[in-house]
Amino acid sequence: MKYYLAYGSNLNLKAMAKRCPSAIRVGSFRLDGYELVCWHYLNLIPNSNSSVEIGVFRYDEKEECLLDEYEDYPNLYYKKMIPFMLNGKKEIGLIYLMKEKTLKKPTNEYILECREGYKDFNFDLNYLERVFKK
Repeated sequence: MKYYLAYGSNLNLKAMAKRCPSAIRVGSFRLDGYELVCWHYLNLIPNSNSSVEIGVFRYDEKEECLLDEYEDYPNLYYKKMIPFMLNGKKEIGLIYLMKEKTLKKPTNEYILECREGYKDFNFDLNYLERVFKK
């Protein structure tokens, strides 16, 4: 099993169950040094004065190709391995980051899916709303 780190639409538990059926929610943590932005889809960019709430899933590595397909890897997103703490233990997780900024507005469906994910993880919905309004 591997760890997948979610910060956008894949926080939505119903959507994630369809996209990657083996994924199991195992926790969350705050990732320091990154800021959540919306470049048509949510993305993380380095910012030493910011932090982002991240959902953690354990998944079967055989299904990583399903995540790759959803994230349009390697065209739209690239993969990065990020160290994090889970239950007091240091782990490494896979995160997808956008390659370049796009100026399109997010769809209402995407925004609603992200909102539901924030609710599923009990993350600060006001933070997400501010990101979408920028």
